[in-house]
Formats: sequence, structure tokens, C-alpha cells
Amino acid sequence: MPRGCVISAKPLVVLSSINHDAPLGVLSQLPDYFRGRRSLHFLSPSWSLDGNFQMLHRQVQHAKVEFPEAEFVILANEESELIELQLCGLRSVLGNASIFIDESIFVPKFDVPKHFDAVYNAVLKPFKNHMLCREISSLALIYYLHGDETLADLGYANEVRNFLAHATFLNDERVGPNAILPLGQVCDELNRFHVGLCLSAREGTMRACVEYLLCGMPVVSIPATGGRMRYLNENNSRLVFADAKSVALAVQDLKRIHFDPQAIRHNTLTILQFERDCFVESVNLLAFKFLGVPHLLLDFSAFKTAINYKSVEHWKEALDE
Repeated sequence: MPRGCVISAKPLVVLSSINHDAPLGVLSQLPDYFRGRRSLHFLSPSWSLDGNFQMLHRQVQHAKVEFPEAEFVILANEESELIELQLCGLRSVLGNASIFIDESIFVPKFDVPKHFDAVYNAVLKPFKNHMLCREISSLALIYYLHGDETLADLGYANEVRNFLAHATFLNDERVGPNAILPLGQVCDELNRFHVGLCLSAREGTMRACVEYLLCGMPVVSIPATGGRMRYLNENNSRLVFADAKSVALAVQDLKRIHFDPQAIRHNTLTILQFERDCFVESVNLLAFKFLGVPHLLLDFSAFKTAINYKSVEHWKEALDE
């Protein structure tokens, strides 16, 4: 089931993530709950939309035939997506999925010593470009599995373990091979590192990037689409070419600077708060336009759990209210 939340049951306003299995979020999974009901859907892409704008347009147009009382708004992860979505006729607002992260979980911890130079928190799949870590001598990996891994993915995971044999695989040490670290424990682990790594060229928002920043960690990144670049600047990161030597040199550069963790966190929270305020305003304007409800939301609190995947039962309970 997708991530998201029921913003309002009456009127029915829903935020949900979209992916291959749920192209229209929770409506794709529970269509009977929306038949004959006026509804407003904010759809958050789980991946960069680059190259998929026309397909999404066709999916929305098809849904409008089956659900004529539904309105759809696509959340753009960055400005380039917003422009492309609007050019192909889709209603869209800027709403990077990182705004839904719970900043109370990821915090700097000053009593935790730094044991490693760099950490990469990423699924063990080829698009994450783990080979770019290979020249970092003091390295640890946090990884996770989606459950949809192909044989090729599993083969890549084995390759990562081989060519990064010098790295510490924290999941293995803390909870066992292929087990997922709880979020609170991820925060504890992140605080043991000097630098966070973001090495994919194209994906979704990459939550790990903002999680690093909220923990006060500087970031080494390669250029990327999907939305994370909006949170990176010269005061919290280095942008490098996609080669292992450049990545390793940037890690050492950031380690020497001794950034103020609270300054990195404060800057990130300032950006997130601005984007959250803008998103709440967008929701209110569209709820008034399509549902006639003024001032639907007072603040961002309705979205505090939107980052989590929801079970069928959870969605049904919220939609039945």
C-alpha cells in the first residue's frame, strides 16, 4: 500500500504516493471507496517523473472517466517537474516528499563519537551506484530491501559485498543480514559519521539526504534529478563528478572543515518549513476551489505520518470516518 494520509474525511481529501503498482495512489488500491464520492487527491511520485509525464497524463485522464467526481493534483519534487507537468496539462503544485519527514527522529547527538568517515544509507540496487564508494577507506553502509528485488538486484547486492569488502555493513552487525534498522537506530548510527553519501543520478526524493542533514551531517552528492538537490548548498555539501576518486576526495574535504551540525540542521529545517507552509496554502486553495471548503487546514500537522506506508486496514479505517 502507498504512503500518505487522509487529510480530511469530510470532505474527502487524500494524499498518497504513486508508483508502478499504484499509479493513482490509494485510489488504485481501494477504488470502491471513491466511487460516487467527490474527492481531491494529492499524488506524490515515488520516483523522478522525467520521461513519464505523458503516461501519467493518460492515467489521470482515464481515471477521470471512471471517477468523474475526483480531482487530481500531482506533487512535483522540483521545479523542472512542475513545469513539465503543467505543460502536459496536469494540475500540479510543488511538494517535495522530503517535507513529510519527521524531524524529531533525526537529530544531532553530540555525545556520540565519530567512528567512520562516510556512510551510505541506500537500498542495494544498481541505481544507487555503490561502486562510487570504493576509494573511501573508512566506510559503512546502511541498507534495506523492498521485497521486490529481482535476481539481478540480488546479484548486484552480492557484488556490492564483494567490491566493498572493506566496508562495515551496519545492518549485519546490529540486527542481522537483510534485517531493517529501526529509524531511531538509524539516527544513532548516522551520528557516528562525518559525511553522508548520495550517489544516485536519478531516483525519487532520496529521504536519506534530508535525514543526513537533519542529523547535522554534510553531504557528498553527484548531480541528480528527483528533488534532493534543492536541499544542498555550499554550506552543507559538495557536488562532485560521478567517479570514485572525486567522491573520496570530497569526503576528506568535508571531514576537515568541521561543520556546525546545528547550523546544517537549522538551514534544512528553514527550507522544509517554508515548503510546508507553501504546500498547506496550496492544499487550502485547491480544497476551496474544488470542494468549496475554506481554510481546510490550519497548519502542517495533518501530514505528520504521511511518510509511512499504510496497511489496507489503516486506509479503510481512515476512509470510513
